Amino acid sequence: MTKTNTFAAAIVMVVGLSALPVHAQERPDFSGTWTLDSTRSESAAQGQPIGPVTVAIQQSGQEIRVQTDRDGKHETVTYPLDAAQEPPKAVGTAGSATSRWNGDVLQTESMRSINGKAVMVRESRHLDRAGREMIVETSVEIEHGYEGAGDKDQAKPYITFKDVFVKAQ
Repeated sequence: MTKTNTFAAAIVMVVGLSALPVHAQERPDFSGTWTLDSTRSESAAQGQPIGPVTVAIQQSGQEIRVQTDRDGKHETVTYPLDAAQEPPKAVGTAGSATSRWNGDVLQTESMRSINGKAVMVRESRHLDRAGREMIVETSVEIEHGYEGAGDKDQAKPYITFKDVFVKAQ
C-alpha cells in the first residue's frame, strides 16, 4: 500500500469513527413509586415490625425528591443533584441534604432529627439491570454520641441496613 493510500485509509477511518455517536454516561432515573420488599429487606427485621413502606421519587436534572410513607408518617427530602458536589465534611443542620454520583450509584447524605436527636443518614441507591428493583444501603449515625442502655464501650452510634424496593406498575 502506498503512502497516499495509507493516508487516505486513515482519513476515512477517522471520519468514520467521528460519525459514531458519543454518549455521556447516562445516570439512572429513580423516578416512580417503589414498595419495600419486606422479605428481602433488613430494615423490616430491625426492632418493631414496620408496616408497608412506599417511596415516591421525582428526579430531574437538578434534584431528586424522595417522599417516604411509613406507618402513617410522611417524610420528604430534596437532594440537589450535582455530580461535582462533595458530601459535607462537618455536621450540618437538620434538614440539610447533599448528593453525589459514584458511577451509576447515587449517594445521598442528610441531617435529620429523630426523636429529638440529630442524626446523619447516608444512603446509596442503585437499580438492578432491568430497572425494576432499587437497592438502598443506609447508614444512620447519631451525631452527638450514643445514649443507650448497656455497656457504652460496645454500643455503636450507628446502624446500617440494606433494603430492596420494587417499582410499582
